Amino acid sequence: MIDDLGWTDFGCQGSEYYETPNIDQLAAEGMRFTDAYSSGPNCSPSRAALLTGNYPTRTGVTTVLNKKIYEFALKELPRRRSLAASERTFGEVLSDAGYATISLGKWHLGKKKDGEDPLGQGFDENVGGTHQGHPASYHYPFGKPNTRVPIDAPEGSYLTDVITDRALDFIRRNQDGPFCVYLPYYAVHTPIQPRADLKEKYDAKEPVGHHSNPGYAAMVETVDEGVGRLVALLDELELSDETLVIITSDNGGHSVTSNLPLRGRKGMLYEGGIRVPFIARMPGFIEAGSTCSEPILSMDLSPTFAALAGSAERGGVDGESLVPLFAGAERLERDAVFWHFPHYLPGRQTPASAIRMGGWKLIETFETGQLELYDLANDIGETQDFVEKHPDLVEDLHGRLRAWREGIGAKIPLPNPDWEG
Repeated sequence: MIDDLGWTDFGCQGSEYYETPNIDQLAAEGMRFTDAYSSGPNCSPSRAALLTGNYPTRTGVTTVLNKKIYEFALKELPRRRSLAASERTFGEVLSDAGYATISLGKWHLGKKKDGEDPLGQGFDENVGGTHQGHPASYHYPFGKPNTRVPIDAPEGSYLTDVITDRALDFIRRNQDGPFCVYLPYYAVHTPIQPRADLKEKYDAKEPVGHHSNPGYAAMVETVDEGVGRLVALLDELELSDETLVIITSDNGGHSVTSNLPLRGRKGMLYEGGIRVPFIARMPGFIEAGSTCSEPILSMDLSPTFAALAGSAERGGVDGESLVPLFAGAERLERDAVFWHFPHYLPGRQTPASAIRMGGWKLIETFETGQLELYDLANDIGETQDFVEKHPDLVEDLHGRLRAWREGIGAKIPLPNPDWEG
């Protein structure tokens, strides 16, 4: 899980500036999902959904875990500060099924003292995961004492490389039994602090297309190196044929990269905020070089892992197992996917919900009641609003969206009596 990586930020996803040969090879050996989404437009909701298999509304983690309350026309809803320890994660499911489990990198879903860190959520080991959303520094010692990512490493170490080292060590130690490596890299989240050698490389490279930031490009390549090392170890240990490898992002890219041709960025319900790269590799099971256009969500991973592990806990969550798609099926059982973001992110998003059914996507903005309808099959950039041209479709999708919200208990913020804007 790469943090804040945009949909086009791999070579196999269209970038001609960022260099990702290992990830591109992973796509060539597996399946690339063209219409994959995060379950939320920013990090904490999508991570909670991935871990539990449920929509963010179900977990109560509906935006980033901070204390910031904005004063606008609608009154800010209370927000959770963590993923409750009572929530059942895929770490717990797999641990109960006999798997050795580890979480390495960004957690951002609770504190150790509350039993809401990885060790309290089903993972046997935790490397560097705290309540913090990003590191103070990617360079040793990874910040000042009160903000430091808690990883012991040699002087001169780079955080992404150290996390990869620890993942490799875990695999070697657990190669004789089933294991699960949850690897949510801190990269490529800000601060943009690349390794010096790669920064020099991209400083000398001419920008191509909409991508041009050399520091960010260097951080992307560092992650790609880590992926290459992990896959190489699986091959060396002859574990590749029985190991599912997935690479994705927690939400759309932020302003340091470009999400074009998608509209918007991290924190928004337009495609640039929620559509993410997604690649799955398992030689002998997943067809090499294949693609799938079925819309999927990050919450689908938890039931997928349960199914592959032979756990009885395949159902009972909002997500659907992706195993049928891995095996060549074209569709899942559900008709639509949904998002609910009842919060403000100034300059990006006001409280809203969205539904995608087939190639059509409807967005409802609560502050104004505005509805937007987009034909993603022919207009991936959401440039033309069809709300006036297809009233019957709008009514159908809006009805489904309202019914889903009611069924899941989604709350909509009420007017703010103190707002004078």
